[in-house]
Amino acid sequence: MTPPPPLFDELLEEVLLRIPPNDPASLLRAALVCKRWGRLVSGRGFRHRFRDFHRTPPMLGAIINFKGFVPTSSFRCQVPADLRRDCMVLDASHGHVLFHNIRRVDETWDPTLYVWDPITGEKMELPRLSRVPDPNLWLSNFAVLCAAAGCNHLDCCNGPFIVVFVVVGRNRSETFARVYSSEVGQWGEPTFAPHINDSLGCIDNLDLMPGAIVGDALYFMFHTTDAVLKFDLATREMATIHLPDTTFSRPIALIATEDGCLGFAGTKERALHLWSRVAGPSGEAGWAQSRVIELDTILPANAISRTPIMLGSVC
Repeated sequence: MTPPPPLFDELLEEVLLRIPPNDPASLLRAALVCKRWGRLVSGRGFRHRFRDFHRTPPMLGAIINFKGFVPTSSFRCQVPADLRRDCMVLDASHGHVLFHNIRRVDETWDPTLYVWDPITGEKMELPRLSRVPDPNLWLSNFAVLCAAAGCNHLDCCNGPFIVVFVVVGRNRSETFARVYSSEVGQWGEPTFAPHINDSLGCIDNLDLMPGAIVGDALYFMFHTTDAVLKFDLATREMATIHLPDTTFSRPIALIATEDGCLGFAGTKERALHLWSRVAGPSGEAGWAQSRVIELDTILPANAISRTPIMLGSVC
């Protein structure tokens, strides 16, 4: 019997493009079938098409403090032993994970920050910060994100990044932010916002829930006040945004909505409530409830014994 003619490269690529992105081992096995398949899979054009075809990067796993990387796919990596043993995660986004040490000297928290790339295994120690409050006082928050201009964040591996450090101090004159740039290799000068707590009507601290990256801004929740701190990545200015009057269980998770707006998710009784920030009739920004998910209808019977709380979100 005459064997069938081989597929054209274009048709073969269309088949290989449909390998699920959350199973990277299958893509590797496909590359090992023969030299032709390996050439197609390893080509730069194929990688771009693969990312564009699937758009949203998959969740390959989770990093659990003191346990390391727990895979949710065929991808495997090893958290460095010193990070797994002596550090805790502060934030993770755009292919980077931000750790801080947990050791104390004379009961003083003198943090060493590390950025780890789980794809390449590269670990970078950042320069020391000054004027850092103890995180147990719920005063500060951190974020790490890609700094490449025009990046679609489908493949930020080996790219430049920034680390944002924001503090809302008990002293109203000490609300400030600092930004570390991997391209410059140092922390920038602090920018101050002395009247943040005045806009709240009280003195409040930042919640240690992960922030949300929406457009050119970072957003962090306050610990007890129904308000959000906005940090503009371009201007380095800070401002507050008030949430609608709610009775949600704390904590509340900030999210980026599908249309690229700021949103938040909170639980009330046995339901998950989703809200998004929208433009009003006169152009002013306001809040609108977009969805209510009754958890009893999607979870097994008796799965909820008490009011659930938000721990975070994955887009």
